[in-house]
Amino acid sequence: DVGNLARGYICCVHETLATVVEHIFTESPGIKDHPVVLQRCLDALERIYALARTTRQMGKERPCVAMSIPYPVSQMARGDLPMICIMGTFGGKPFDTLDTIYKHFCIAVAPNRSPRRVGEDGSRETCALRDELHVCPQPWTHPRQWIVAYEYRSPSPMLSTWPPISKRGERGRNGYVAPRGDSATEPVYWLDVERLTWLRMKCAERMDAWSALCKADPDFARSC
Repeated sequence: DVGNLARGYICCVHETLATVVEHIFTESPGIKDHPVVLQRCLDALERIYALARTTRQMGKERPCVAMSIPYPVSQMARGDLPMICIMGTFGGKPFDTLDTIYKHFCIAVAPNRSPRRVGEDGSRETCALRDELHVCPQPWTHPRQWIVAYEYRSPSPMLSTWPPISKRGERGRNGYVAPRGDSATEPVYWLDVERLTWLRMKCAERMDAWSALCKADPDFARSC
């Protein structure tokens, strides 16, 4: 019941990580200004979401941050869909092996650590001040969790808060145990107002920086 969810809740949605890339491309200079390439992205999104709410939907159950939730629920029927930021572990792959677009938009979810680089003086420093997102009320259970700092509207249904009820009480890889709960809409993890505002700011910052890279090189996005 989406109507019982609230912004800032970390929810469960059936989505593929490739979806967010297509959304980003539709806003990227060099693609959004190119009718043929833009249409390819829109067609890809149409194919993905044509299967939403069916047994053949693409992707899998993933956590996401509900950036905004339509209220009342009747607005859903008019196309006012939830805004989300999708989360993923990328199978635990090292950050440096991810595609350029993911490396640009991803923020580590604590206890995962943001990438570091060696400064000119040999010191270790945070790469582009890539911060780390801390969720409430306790650290995230997966040590390699990322959030893609780009908010978009998803027609995929919100299934519950995260984790799914069937997985609550399980011990995570880092020893944390997800709280138990029988309610599909009771929050297990969430972002408070300050953290949600911070994440929204980071989404805007990452998109501005991405757009600047695309404007400097019109082929940049298409090469990613």
